[in-house]
Amino acid sequence: MSINTSQRFIWIVPCSIIIFLSLYKLYCIIQLAETSTEHNPHIPLISDWPAKAPVYKQCHELGIPDSYWSVRSEPFVDIPVFNKAIQPGESICIRVVVPGQPCTDESFAPFPNSPWDSILLDLVGTNTGINIPVDLQMVKNANNYACNSTHIYEADVILKDIDVFVPQGYMEYRQARWNGEDHTNTQPLVPEPLQISSELQVHVASNDISKFALDNYLNLPLCTEPDSEGRWISIDAIPFDKSHLPKQDNFERVWLPYNCRLYPYSYEEFAECTSKKHNLIHWFGDSNTRRALKKISSMGSWCSKPDEVNTQLCKCNDNAESLGQQDPRLPMIPINIGPHSKIMHFRWGGLTQINNPPWLNTFSSDFANITDTPSVAIFALVNWDVAFSTRSFFIQQVEILLDKITEYYPSASTEIIVRTGQYYCCAYDQDIFWKRKFSRLRTLYFNQYITQAFQKRFGNERRVSIWDVSQLSERRPYKAREEAAQTCAPNHARAELVDIENQLLFNRLCN
Repeated sequence: MSINTSQRFIWIVPCSIIIFLSLYKLYCIIQLAETSTEHNPHIPLISDWPAKAPVYKQCHELGIPDSYWSVRSEPFVDIPVFNKAIQPGESICIRVVVPGQPCTDESFAPFPNSPWDSILLDLVGTNTGINIPVDLQMVKNANNYACNSTHIYEADVILKDIDVFVPQGYMEYRQARWNGEDHTNTQPLVPEPLQISSELQVHVASNDISKFALDNYLNLPLCTEPDSEGRWISIDAIPFDKSHLPKQDNFERVWLPYNCRLYPYSYEEFAECTSKKHNLIHWFGDSNTRRALKKISSMGSWCSKPDEVNTQLCKCNDNAESLGQQDPRLPMIPINIGPHSKIMHFRWGGLTQINNPPWLNTFSSDFANITDTPSVAIFALVNWDVAFSTRSFFIQQVEILLDKITEYYPSASTEIIVRTGQYYCCAYDQDIFWKRKFSRLRTLYFNQYITQAFQKRFGNERRVSIWDVSQLSERRPYKAREEAAQTCAPNHARAELVDIENQLLFNRLCN
């Protein structure tokens, strides 16, 4: 069959276009490969990827070798598919194998469906220092429920920042010693090493500007919820005007969420905001609440001077200091924060039995006569509950609290904010008087219970927000977490971190 001139033209033109576009794409890739390292030598290139990277699979799709259940070695970390690069926003499967040991003390037991072992594990960026916690879960196997068996844990970890990530961590406790429910003394923390091969590296790379990139941060919408996932970035790595950022911590890092932008509210701007939007706020909480309110009531001046920030008062213990002009031991303290706004602070030591007066006394018959209906009620619990209560007592008290909220805040116009307990790791309480039962996993499970309980009870009828201050500390570099734990037995956030915790709240209330 013959082809006339017009038919040849119809074929030649599209083919020429395709060939041109292919050559241009190849040219762009070559140019990017030649120039990317010039701009940032730490960013892995597509050219660094294996020629045929294996297709990524999640943990449940990757079989566990039978030999792992009978291995006799030190606990070790495994990344089943690690010899590849992933794109920002993709995940990698990571596992930890803990060979069995004879149980030496049967007086310890984990919570229902919680692990025998407590393992602190992070993926750490080798160039950025970004710290991503690994939320290990028990694999579905009966061995994980027996104390003396081999235990295997796994997690699919999403990595959003361009870097080379390596696992770092250690065993905190075996045989459920992380859970001192029925013990009068806290258990010493004696870290046990994890075997981590130097070959376990996860490359996160992209030839395009990721939506999670710092260059895109100022294009993100403002944060409206106080639990947005984020990471700590060195102030020196910020590629834009730093006036757009909240304050930095004592390690010169700033907290940047991935999917939204924190507006850096001044305390004066917050006072103006509440005068317009929230004339009355009820705030129930402990000594960490007191530290947050000291910042708010002083318009940020509390512990803000360079010669103050490293004092014990600003780093940890402010118990003897007044809250404004008020005695912080009073069960109820009104705090004026603007010309037309007020916070009513109710001092609670969690929902524990050591509250004096009992927390339930707050909801007396004349409670409605003491104060008007607030637009927001903040409940800051868990810290004292982890330290001094059992989980069963805590669950019982939470249910009573939820009933009281239903009774005394019946209108859906009162929004609820639940502040998590402070993150805890890297130490144990050695105070011979207080004997706090702090541990990382106890705090985690108490936080999970109370946030889920509030959302389940009220989530369909009114706005319920989770003020996740625990995430802020959990994602700090290990050195920062260790310093905090070793310098403050009550587990108070130091003043610089209080400023950042408050920014999460301000953006929730004002945006």
